[in-house]
Amino acid sequence: MYGSQGGNMTAEAYHALIAAARRHGLRVVGHAPRNLPFEVVLGERQSSIDHMEEIVYTHRPFARFLGPYVDLQFGRATTEVRDSLARVPVPDFTRELEPEIAALAGAVKQSGLAVTPNLVFFRNIFWMTTDSIHALLRAPELAYAAPQQRLSWSPLLNRYHNSWRDRRATISRYLGEVAELQSAITLAFHRAGVPLMAGTDSEYLGAQPGFGVHTELELFVDLGMKPIDALRAATVTPAGVLQIADSVGTIAPGKVADVVLLAANPLSDIRNTRRITGVFRAGRWLPRAQIAAALDSLADSYRPVQTVLSAFMQALETRGAAAALDVYRRSPQRQEIAKPVENVINSYGYRVLGEQRTKDAIEIFRLNTEAFPQEYNTWDSLAEAYLADGQKELAITYYRKVLELRPGDENATRMLKQIGATVK
Repeated sequence: MYGSQGGNMTAEAYHALIAAARRHGLRVVGHAPRNLPFEVVLGERQSSIDHMEEIVYTHRPFARFLGPYVDLQFGRATTEVRDSLARVPVPDFTRELEPEIAALAGAVKQSGLAVTPNLVFFRNIFWMTTDSIHALLRAPELAYAAPQQRLSWSPLLNRYHNSWRDRRATISRYLGEVAELQSAITLAFHRAGVPLMAGTDSEYLGAQPGFGVHTELELFVDLGMKPIDALRAATVTPAGVLQIADSVGTIAPGKVADVVLLAANPLSDIRNTRRITGVFRAGRWLPRAQIAAALDSLADSYRPVQTVLSAFMQALETRGAAAALDVYRRSPQRQEIAKPVENVINSYGYRVLGEQRTKDAIEIFRLNTEAFPQEYNTWDSLAEAYLADGQKELAITYYRKVLELRPGDENATRMLKQIGATVK
């Protein structure tokens, strides 16, 4: 189940989805239908919700405080609402909604719903709207992230750092309060006996696989859970929820030998889960030295591309698109980095276009066409910028260029018809 923020998941369709899954012995997990009240999820008995933020967005009793801010977050608020929210402090949602949190915890427990709070994911969203983004980008484990992925996290291109440019201060304060609210809900759920699972979503927000789960466990303990309960959320509980407890989740005769051996007791300090001596994977012993060697090898394989992409981004951030493309042209890794470079320059051009700096955007897109003349998308972006600037003839020229490179392209064809030009 994935969101349906657009409002096309009706209560009838959601019921049919759950009913069909149940007939076939399948579990329904994931998001909540964002256009439906969370009570519908509880009533239909979805198996698990895998972001705590889904509950924040859809639980109607929360809306009296959160509603205007959620609208602001997703671009639904009017200018007047945006400006009024900027003039007042963001409420302490945790304190204001204390009775609602308690009632919700009881209802979730009664429904049998399991929850993956995913606190690290939302914390990272919040951090990306503050100067803490730089701490995220300095995390040592990012050495094991693909360089092309790391590009999208940089402040210049970061979706969360830039999406709310006209309301970032208000959004940042709101996200900070929501992060606290999600922690409070998680603790209330734990105390009510709701099955909680440790999960970090994808690596999209810097929660690097194999590392992010340690942070999630630390966040669980920081909010008030005991270390043993945090560990259960990463082992016993998910095995039960996933209906595979007969083979994994605990150490017992006959179960799969997936075991992490630690150098210190995590019950005295949850951070000791990071002090790994070795791992049994299906009974095969992997000592720390072997694990470290594999990680080092991965980091070494990324380093040449990461080095040039870092230089490329530094040039883009400090000297602009022309200087960045010059770094690209002089790089021995040109072939490997061509596509991410094209995409970054294109994204940068759209960011500038969104700031109403149309002439600058045209120049950025033009430079991209020079660097990547055979890529139809660079010409499409240049045509769009010329159209935004009122230069229809040049827009027509470059939309036709798109069709030369990609005959039948739907967007170029549609735009030419919209302009009133013939499609050759």
